[in-house]
Formats: sequence, structure tokens, C-alpha cells
Amino acid sequence: MEQLNKWLTLAANVGVLIGVIFLALEIRQANQIAISTNEIDVRNNYMEIQSITMDPWVSAVLAKATQADATFSTEEEQTAYGYVYLWVSNWIAIEIAYRRGMVPESTFELAKRDAPGMISYYPLLVPYWKVAMVDYPEFDNFELFDVLRVELEALELADQQ
Repeated sequence: MEQLNKWLTLAANVGVLIGVIFLALEIRQANQIAISTNEIDVRNNYMEIQSITMDPWVSAVLAKATQADATFSTEEEQTAYGYVYLWVSNWIAIEIAYRRGMVPESTFELAKRDAPGMISYYPLLVPYWKVAMVDYPEFDNFELFDVLRVELEALELADQQ
């Protein structure tokens, strides 16, 4: 009887071990699905913001924003703020997801490369980027905000020279 108990205990332990391994594999698969879903969401957000630029009004405002010496009307200014806040919110979401391991580093690096280009391409939006960063003080320690600060400071230095 003792021998049977040992075999039953061994079988139970092997069953528990197999169950733990199976559970670990399921958790890993669920994490991979979540990361893939987040990656798709990030790409969809990029595409959605880009589709907004296809609106004739927004497109006209952004065309004007490429001219450093232009000025916005009140309505255009609101569109400019909205556009900047869309990007800032998107970048904050990407960095949060990256910090939590929910998007790959390549996606985070894409956002870090995107930010300076957005600032330099649309010089008339520079004041709006500055306001947006002030409006999100809880994210001041984010790497993407560091990237934005560096680009804004570089533009200020270039303007002074």
C-alpha cells in the first residue's frame, strides 16, 4: 500500500507540474496577444490621426503651420491645439504602454523619432507644443517629453543665431 501511495503522489506531482507548465504557456500566449493588440491599436491611432489631416480644413491649417511667419485665426488656432494634443496624447499612451511592456521598443523608438519631425516640420505649432507639455506635468519625466524639449530648445537656439 505504501508503494501505491508513493506512485500516486508522484503521479499527482507530475500532474501539478504539467498543469503549471501549461498555465505558464497560456499566460505567455495571452501576453503575446495583448502586446500584438496594443501594437495594432498604436498603428490604428497613427492612421486615425493621419486620416484627420485629410480633412480640407485641417489640411489647410497644417499647410499654414509649415510657414513660420504665418498667423492663425481663432478657429485655426483651435484646430492647431487639437492636432498637437492628439499627438501628445498618442505619444503619452505609447510611452505608458512601453513602460508596462505592452508595446515593443521599436514602436517606442518610432514615436521618439516622430516627435522632433513634427516640431521641425510645423514651426508655427511650436508654441502649442510648449503649452501641451505644460498641461501634462505628470508626464514631465517621460522620455518623449525629453525628446520634445530637446527639439524645442534646438529650435530656440537656432532662432537666436
